[in-house]
Amino acid sequence: MSYLALGSIGVVDEKLIEVLLWAIRYEKVAAVRAEACNAVAVLGLRDERLLNVLQDRLVVETEEIVKR
Repeated sequence: MSYLALGSIGVVDEKLIEVLLWAIRYEKVAAVRAEACNAVAVLGLRDERLLNVLQDRLVVETEEIVKR
């Protein structure tokens, strides 16, 4: 799923935020976690839950692709 594609067509709703939260927390594939983090930044999402999970992920993340 392309999170950016959904955001670029104006589909930024609670469901998208929930999917991003899940992907950042639990996705096993580093590239998918990285894409979810990037989508939060590019879409300018300022949801408190997203910001908190991004901070948490930064502490525990081991993959460089996600840390960028």
